[in-house]
Amino acid sequence: MNGFEVRNVFEHLDRLAYEIGPRRAGSRGDERALDYLSSKLKEYGLKVQRQDFKFVDRERRLWSTLLLGLLSLLLSLLLPPLPSLLPWSLTLLLTWRPDLLPGRRTCNLLAELEGEGERRVLLAHRDSAPCVSRPRLLELYHLLQLPSLLLPTLFLLLRPLLPSLWPWGGVLALLLFGIPRSLPLLSLSSRASPGANDNASGVSLLLEVARVCSQLNPRPPLLLVFTGAEEEGLWGARALASSGYLRKEDRILNVDTVGVGRTYVVAGGGMWRRRRTPSWLNEEVKECLRREGLKPGDWWTVFSFHDHLPLLHRGFSATTLTADPALRRGSLLFGLLGLRGAGRRGWRYLHTEEDLPEKVELPNLEKLGGALLRFAGAR
Repeated sequence: MNGFEVRNVFEHLDRLAYEIGPRRAGSRGDERALDYLSSKLKEYGLKVQRQDFKFVDRERRLWSTLLLGLLSLLLSLLLPPLPSLLPWSLTLLLTWRPDLLPGRRTCNLLAELEGEGERRVLLAHRDSAPCVSRPRLLELYHLLQLPSLLLPTLFLLLRPLLPSLWPWGGVLALLLFGIPRSLPLLSLSSRASPGANDNASGVSLLLEVARVCSQLNPRPPLLLVFTGAEEEGLWGARALASSGYLRKEDRILNVDTVGVGRTYVVAGGGMWRRRRTPSWLNEEVKECLRREGLKPGDWWTVFSFHDHLPLLHRGFSATTLTADPALRRGSLLFGLLGLRGAGRRGWRYLHTEEDLPEKVELPNLEKLGGALLRFAGAR
């Protein structure tokens, strides 16, 4: 039996990030990545299938809600109070239900290894992100996203009680909505990242874990899921959560952006709507990491969103393993909001054209590979 080989991980990573390159959901690069992953997993003897789903890309979602919201608030300057609420209600509906917008098709790739014992599930998203030129604007957008919807709604509801404040209330509502909602459109580029660290690193590790586990006797039961459209809004994980492929007793670990820096287990996430991951599962993952010589930390993600979130909402036990070389903590805002352990990524190549294989640390991948094998029950 061949053991874990980090050179295999780097070969996969090199193939995905250099030869295939950018892999935005639904693109030609994404399809090439799917073909490559499918061929490797079948070669290792795993049962492979696709789960198709619809997604709405980030730019369409942002433009649709921004233009509809601006039109709704402009109409409120002309319409009576109650009729002006109707177009605004449609804006709110599409903000919370973007799946109602026209979209495109992509899929999750599932690979199962049958065995004896308790099944473990490993996730990694295979798509890469659009390049971000101004990450601070995206952070500011996430901070102001909820107020930009709530404040105009409040103004429209108060309009019948305070008619003398109109139309100035409508103009203020227009500004409070339009400025924050336009920030991400100012930060996104038409180019896409090659995504070596985010997230060819996680995908490549899962491929090597699959190869090693397939040669064991007995084999540990394992389900690998290479999710699609994660960078467009966790669409693949949402589809997986409602698909019936998962069992309530599964222990699910999402592996995302693990090629550089210190290792972290996501303890929870969110600023306005907060969600914790299971502490017992986090401790199990951290013990696997410690046994490989790593010193994992806890991270409360404020501006980062991972594929475990839709699974938690559906009642599954899931968490995320990630890494960062310079996680920034200690923000006054985080302290005021009572967010202990909160931080922002410090790795400067995230979502840029510089996210290339030479930025990835092979010792990191080797130790993480051992930890994932322990989690999967192969060590």
